[in-house]
Amino acid sequence: MTKEIYRKDLPFTDNQNNGHYEQLISSSEICDDVLVKYNGTDTHIAIPDFIKAIGDRAFCQCDTLESIDIPSSVVSIGNYAFFECSSLKSVNIQSSLNYIGEWAFGRCSSLESVKIPFVTAMGNSVFRECTALTQAEIYGTLNKIDYATFYECRSLTSVVLPDTVTTICEWTFSKCSSLMTVSLPEQLQRLEAYSFYECESLTVIILPPSLTALHDWTFAKCKNLVSVIIPHSVRSIGYAAFYECASLILFNIPFTVESIGDWACGRCGFLSKILYSGSESQWESLKKGVNWDTDCGRYKIEFVEM
Repeated sequence: MTKEIYRKDLPFTDNQNNGHYEQLISSSEICDDVLVKYNGTDTHIAIPDFIKAIGDRAFCQCDTLESIDIPSSVVSIGNYAFFECSSLKSVNIQSSLNYIGEWAFGRCSSLESVKIPFVTAMGNSVFRECTALTQAEIYGTLNKIDYATFYECRSLTSVVLPDTVTTICEWTFSKCSSLMTVSLPEQLQRLEAYSFYECESLTVIILPPSLTALHDWTFAKCKNLVSVIIPHSVRSIGYAAFYECASLILFNIPFTVESIGDWACGRCGFLSKILYSGSESQWESLKKGVNWDTDCGRYKIEFVEM
C-alpha cells in the first residue's frame, strides 16, 4: 500500500488521515508506515505521525529541503536517509529512536546544530562531513559512537554524549578542527585509533577513570593541546598517540601504564615535564617504543610516588 506525505505549511483539516494536512505532495511513497522515498521540492516538511520509520535514502540529495520535523512516532532513520541534503539547516527530532543508520545526515553541509533526545544505536558516519555543524547533543543508551560519526565536521565546537558510551570508535572526531571541548562519558573504556586526530583547537582533554587504553594516533596533531593527565586505569599508550602535539608541555603518566608505543610523544617539541606517579625503577622498567620521545622538547621527569 502506498500513501502520500503532507505539506507542513498548510492548515489542519479533518478530511484526510485524522486531521493532517490539506494538500498532498505528489511522488512520495510510503509503504507499511515506512516513508520509502520523497521526490518533492518543498523546503519545509513535517512528517505525519502515522510514519514509524524513514527508509534508506528516503530524502537522499533533496537539495531544496531546509528543515524537517520528525514526530514521536518515528523509531528509526535509515542509512543515507538525508545524505547530501545540502540545504538542510534544521532537524527537529521529537522521537525516541531505536536506530539512526550510517551516513544518515552525512554531507548535510548546511546543518548547523542537532539534538537527539534519545537513541539506542547509531551506524557509522552519521554526521560525517557536516561542515557547518557547530553543536551536537546526543542522549539515550548508546554504548558506542561509531566509526567517523563526526569526521571532518570542521565547525563543530562542542558535543554532548550519553553517559552510557563505553567506546569511541576510529576517526569519530578526526579533523574536527574547531572542537574546543568535549566531555567524555564517565564509563568510557576505549578511545580507538585516530578518534581525535587533528582536532587542532582542542586545548585540554579530561580522560575518565574507566579508560583502559589510548590507541594509535588517538590525539595526534592536536597542535594546541597543552596538557594531558592519563588516568590510573590506562594500561597502554599506543603508537603515535600524541604525535606532533606541538603545544604539549605537561604529560602526566601513572605507574599503572605498562607500555608506551613508538612515536607516542614524537615531535612534541615544547614538552617540558613528565610527571610519573611511580619510582625511577618503575619508569626504567616501563616498556617504551624506541622512538617514543623522538624530537621532543628537553623535558624533565619528575617522580611522584603515590
